[in-house]
Amino acid sequence: MKTVLLSVAALLPRLWQRGDYFALEAAQIAWECRSVEALNGSLAQLVPLMADSDDIAIRRIAMMLAEEWDLPVSKKHGNLPSTYTIILADDPESQRFETPSGMSLTSPGLYADDLFSWTWMLENPLRIASVASGVALSNLRHRVAQLMSRIGGNEQVRS
Repeated sequence: MKTVLLSVAALLPRLWQRGDYFALEAAQIAWECRSVEALNGSLAQLVPLMADSDDIAIRRIAMMLAEEWDLPVSKKHGNLPSTYTIILADDPESQRFETPSGMSLTSPGLYADDLFSWTWMLENPLRIASVASGVALSNLRHRVAQLMSRIGGNEQVRS
């Protein structure tokens, strides 16, 4: 057991230093190991770094760990990218969340380059985010479509 704990303690800083997805993995492992007292010291050292991350998921985990362990950390605030402040023309389609044509239990439906087809399954999270942030739903849907396109878009879905 001691070998496993030492391995985890050595692995987390390495994952953190690699950044991007690996940093998120380190944060998630830290959260899952929060009740392992032998790791608390090494995990607590990561919390301030996690709280300063630009990744909101990592920052959220840092805040939860800080609360769990009564650690003082400062909350990071910043302005949203200008994408979120652009005022788009009012498009009634941005309010509709419909499954793509042909969607069923046995078929993923037809692929389309339409951002509203891509984001149909995110209705609840997008509506919640829109209300919480004050950012128009159409802006959020466009931004999500941009991010989905960056990670492969339809090509990623097809493979």
